[in-house]
Amino acid sequence: PITNNVANQHREETCIAITSERKCFHPGNSFVKRSLRPFEWQVSHIKGTIHVPRLGNERLLNEAAALAYVR
Repeated sequence: PITNNVANQHREETCIAITSERKCFHPGNSFVKRSLRPFEWQVSHIKGTIHVPRLGNERLLNEAAALAYVR
């Protein structure tokens, strides 16, 4: 596990942001958000504990509902 600062220093080319729960990419004309994989989970620099993303399914359902509303 790594800290958020280290993760952001080693981002992929199209990656524009990394949070403690997601990675955001902007390849071409698209915008992609994905959950972090277990090997990408981050360590809190304050507590020293691993931040395990929660509520993944609920977050996906909320994203889908938001997209349906916008359309």
